[in-house]
Amino acid sequence: MSAKWKNGFNPNVILEKLSGIRMLDGDKVSFKGFEYNEYIAVLKSMVEINEEVSTEVGHGLIVKGFHEAAKKKELTSVAVLSGIKNALREHLAKPSQLYWLLTTININLSNDLPMYNINGCSLHFYKFLPKKYRKARESVISEVSSWLIDKDESFSYYITAHVCEKSVYDAATRMLDAIDLLRGIWNLHINKTMVFSFGGRKKPINQVTLGALHTLHDKSGNKASSTFWYEPEHYD
Repeated sequence: MSAKWKNGFNPNVILEKLSGIRMLDGDKVSFKGFEYNEYIAVLKSMVEINEEVSTEVGHGLIVKGFHEAAKKKELTSVAVLSGIKNALREHLAKPSQLYWLLTTININLSNDLPMYNINGCSLHFYKFLPKKYRKARESVISEVSSWLIDKDESFSYYITAHVCEKSVYDAATRMLDAIDLLRGIWNLHINKTMVFSFGGRKKPINQVTLGALHTLHDKSGNKASSTFWYEPEHYD
């Protein structure tokens, strides 16, 4: 499996610090103090994974491999890298499954939009939310209503994308990338002039923007994960 230490880094320095806060109890390992999060973030930045996995999945595999290596009496860079490779091998051996992403897009059109297939992701557009997604979508909106949105934007089209992947993070990353690629192509055609403004709230130059909330579903429309994605700079 293709995982290695990045050139120019000495993992032994950070592993020595992690060893200093490590506590072993038989085959269990834990870490004391708030330094752990800082140290593990540095460790993540030192490892290069040359496989088609999302950043979130890659970081999770690094942590999983490190914790397996940390159960051993001596914590070495060789053992940690071996643990990461084992975690990666297990991940890649998992069967893929279909995921559906549901989101909204702000585009001013009266005509129906065709289906697109981009990088293996099938994109479908709807003027109204398909019924099978309503219950799961409303459930997530209720979770974020106090700080994001309390309903989907009425001016938007709904998009569903589906793809076959090994994890929710890989699936969401791939589908959002496909949607962003299509948006980028559309915006290149739409943006005729660039307007500069000073003061007040900044507005996006691109006219085709994503809605605030992206949810992941199974083929029946139920939530595929408790995780959801959102746009931190959402514009009403």
